[in-house]
Amino acid sequence: MKRVAVVLLLAALTSFGAVTLFRDGKPSAVIVLGEKPTRSAQMGAFELNHHLKMMTGAELPIQAKPASGQPSVFIYGDTEGRFGLTDETSYIFFKDGDIHLTGNDTPDFAKVNYNDHKTFPPNDQHYKGSLWAVYEFLERCCGFRFYWIDDTGTTFTPRRTLAIQEFSQRFTPAMDAFRYVYLDKPAPYLKPSPRQQALWRLRWRMSSNFGQTNHNMASIYFRYYKRSQDKNLAPLFIESRPQYFAQGREGNGGGDWLLAKAFPGDQKVPSQLCYTNPGVIEYYVQEVLAYAQGRNVKGGWGNKVGTMSEDVTVIPRLPGKPFFYPLEGADNGSFCLCENCRRLYKDHQNISNLKFHCMGEIARRVAAVDPQAGVSTLAYIRCLDYPEMVELPPNLSIQLCLTNYCWWHPVAYKLQHGIYKEWVRREAKRRVLTLWTYLFGPGWDAMHFGNYKFFPGVYPHATGRMFREFLADGIRGWFTEVQMQFNGLEAYVACRLCYDSSADPETIIAEYFRDSFGEAGPAVQAFYQELEDAYWNPDNCPKEWLKDENVFVGPAGKKHPYWGTGLHSPELNWSLGTDERMARLGELFEQARRLVRTPQEKTRLQRLEEFIWNPTLDGKKEQRVLAALPKVISDVTLPKLPELGGELTAVPWEKAHQTADFTDALGRPTQKKCRMWFARDNHWLYLRLVENAPQRKGAILWRNNLEVFFARAKSYPLLQVAVSPEGENAQFRYTLMNDVPRNKSTETGMRFCTDQKEDSWELRLAIPLEALPFGDDGAVTVNFFRTWGAHGDFASWTPSLQSHYIAGLNKFGVLRK
Repeated sequence: MKRVAVVLLLAALTSFGAVTLFRDGKPSAVIVLGEKPTRSAQMGAFELNHHLKMMTGAELPIQAKPASGQPSVFIYGDTEGRFGLTDETSYIFFKDGDIHLTGNDTPDFAKVNYNDHKTFPPNDQHYKGSLWAVYEFLERCCGFRFYWIDDTGTTFTPRRTLAIQEFSQRFTPAMDAFRYVYLDKPAPYLKPSPRQQALWRLRWRMSSNFGQTNHNMASIYFRYYKRSQDKNLAPLFIESRPQYFAQGREGNGGGDWLLAKAFPGDQKVPSQLCYTNPGVIEYYVQEVLAYAQGRNVKGGWGNKVGTMSEDVTVIPRLPGKPFFYPLEGADNGSFCLCENCRRLYKDHQNISNLKFHCMGEIARRVAAVDPQAGVSTLAYIRCLDYPEMVELPPNLSIQLCLTNYCWWHPVAYKLQHGIYKEWVRREAKRRVLTLWTYLFGPGWDAMHFGNYKFFPGVYPHATGRMFREFLADGIRGWFTEVQMQFNGLEAYVACRLCYDSSADPETIIAEYFRDSFGEAGPAVQAFYQELEDAYWNPDNCPKEWLKDENVFVGPAGKKHPYWGTGLHSPELNWSLGTDERMARLGELFEQARRLVRTPQEKTRLQRLEEFIWNPTLDGKKEQRVLAALPKVISDVTLPKLPELGGELTAVPWEKAHQTADFTDALGRPTQKKCRMWFARDNHWLYLRLVENAPQRKGAILWRNNLEVFFARAKSYPLLQVAVSPEGENAQFRYTLMNDVPRNKSTETGMRFCTDQKEDSWELRLAIPLEALPFGDDGAVTVNFFRTWGAHGDFASWTPSLQSHYIAGLNKFGVLRK
């Protein structure tokens, strides 16, 4: 079967008569489910009635058998193979004055409660052809569209009489592996219930049949690292086998949430596995086979916390589809440095040969036992390069991770699109290739820069072009991360195309504005076009980022070529939000406000106003305020004091340099006021912090402190000193290991004195100059952070623009001898 959407018009729409479902607001037909309906058919009946009631104000009776003298809408799964339907195929046809909505359904006959999302047909490994037929019927025959997570985005033309012209259609979705939109905080103003989210996924026809992958290699830790403190995982421990884990690394688990839960407080949890160790490979061969045989593994996919019996089938095998078990290591770059692993490194930025050696060996050995089973894994940042030293077995599925939302950047596009095309050229006809895309925008990048209020970036037309290419290249699955409040239209366009590759993205976009906003549609579409013309414009990329077409550069300098987040700094972002552009956008929005007519159109425009336009206006105001703030003096020559020998009580602070009050990451004043004093003698740096604000007692060091970072020429290595009001302290030296900051405890000979009162804190420090990374020019890069809690509750000497302190290193100030 061809893996494309196939629409077979078996008769012209006007060749036959029409079936009338409602006349003058009253039902004139019935829904027939039969005696033993599948879950998908039951759901289809509920969804059909829900939407027809929205349109006509009435519902059709749902019954097991036809009614005499009335047309029937038969909804059923083709579980007996009457029509020879496979995959996710839906089938609509008319016969003897009745409508048949059927399709290939998983033979699942559990009862559906329309009010309980837990009874709905599942997204994963479950055919829902009859339900897809219902949605096809609603869209193609009744004019419905499903543009948003809840019914506010459902569009249609109200009518009292509904007659459906006879026709016939078989339809198979374009992508047969998976289509899935990950919902991450859909909007600050909308909190959809689990039921709304489940309905949205069905209406957008999301489905996962095989090959979807995520991080999933923690189970070996519970058996061969050490005994977990989790009661469900602790019994799994067999013995410690350190050779299974990454050598030459500091540990700390690499940020994996499951390992942090299983080994709380353990800073030595290995960051990755040893991908060349035969024992590791054999372990995962057995894990894959367990799932392929209908069982599961505690700590593995679907049973990560070990609460389920291992006899339960977690990943059912779908008829006619391949089976792939997802394997992907922790989300970090701290890969093994043993001799065997390093032999497969291309360089520290690219370890594709190592990664795919391991995955290929696992898949190859699995196939020797079960030729129909395989492995799916990610080609992600450091392993997105095509592996030149490894022969990939055919039962290895690759999911390519592309930060395609940054492809307005010419170099990012050249490098990332280029490596994507290399995979397609070499492998699209040999194996299952799928995608993990990032449909983000400035809203995501703003989190890298102190969460400033940003000028929005949308790109539905660019999304349409990209996904037409992906489909033409034979991509068989798609998963995306997206911030729906900003880029929901991009997600909708992509999802529609992945379901129906014959659709025209320009038509989809035009329909969206027409259906959602009526007479105001052209104004809202022009509003979006103005935003897209600004955001998706290579000419707006700073010229200094384009000096070398093979080096990806952003606001903080050189970046990994395959990871394009964090480009929209406030300076770049608001260079797009010019006064002239803001004025044009304002005129278009006011025009739309005058033209919306119905309550539904007004609700949608209000949502656009809340999600995009009002935050943009607030951001423009914020930029004006920031521009008017006094500039921080961030380059200071240290006043020279007589030799004091590090004695803090002898420092004449009136002779030291005094800073202004600390600001937040963007340079704005904070409610709590604090400032610093700097001075030196020949051997010591003297620092003083004074804060006049109510103090909180008992907080741990990292939630209440002064943190000072020193570096040479704004680069690594880096020294960190932290002291709390209650005298807790820590000192670390940071180095970059494979582009990941790693720290080790150190001693500088620092002296300090802390004086905490109810409404103030004074801290005095003396640090030997020889412990600080002064350069040959007598300068040291430095920033001071007053941390009051978690989640960005801090102030600093120089505005770093970053929520993460070290990430703002290029914005640090300078102290000079």
